Amino acid sequence: YDWMERVSPVVKTTQSLPYDYPKTTLVAVVLVYDDARFLPPILSYLTRVCDSVVVLVSREPWHGEMRSLDKTWEAVQGAMRSGKITVVVQPWKSETEQRNFG
Repeated sequence: YDWMERVSPVVKTTQSLPYDYPKTTLVAVVLVYDDARFLPPILSYLTRVCDSVVVLVSREPWHGEMRSLDKTWEAVQGAMRSGKITVVVQPWKSETEQRNFG
């Protein structure tokens, strides 16, 4: 850990910080369409490590045919019990549009 001494000789790991940092909030944004297969483990992990999770569900695919979103919605509802998940459902036309919203 001698590199820590060179980078910041004033603050050492055994000392408290010289001033109070504001509380940091970690928010994850997840873009989904027909993604029920991976949502339960991803949302379970994110709700453990993040203060908040925003799930952006597109009503229509960016490419290809429309598919049922029933299983995706079931997966999101199951994770909503954590109280940390916010869901936004809109018909984004592209990945860029959906990402920029988040």
